[in-house]
Amino acid sequence: MVTFGVGWACIAEIEQVATATGQLKPKATVKEIQAPISGVVAQVLVEEGDAVQPGDLLMRFDSGSVTAELQGSLLVRRSLVEENRLYRNVIDSGDAAGLVQAIARLNLPPDVQQLTRNRQAVMEENQFYQAELAGTEEGDP
Repeated sequence: MVTFGVGWACIAEIEQVATATGQLKPKATVKEIQAPISGVVAQVLVEEGDAVQPGDLLMRFDSGSVTAELQGSLLVRRSLVEENRLYRNVIDSGDAAGLVQAIARLNLPPDVQQLTRNRQAVMEENQFYQAELAGTEEGDP
């Protein structure tokens, strides 16, 4: 039986597990890299273990989603600039006809146009009541 055990130990592979405490240290300096933006990596240009120099291109990002996000942001910006222009015109001129012309020129969404018209109507109504109150106060003995 001993002979069988020794023979089997010579031929068979024996896996051994050993536990130890300590630290793994790299042979050279290791730097953690982070991309300044998030996105989908389209191509990795280096392999694990490759030596790289400062300025070397390590990977390429897929620019499709970023380009779409940029286009969407530019559209939102353009709309906000137009709305801002409209509100500046409303503030600068109390002219109702000028407001209607400004709304027509700016090509704003219908809901924004309606809100602006409603605001103008409320402002005119407020001016009317203020004039009525001022006239009543002046006429009182």
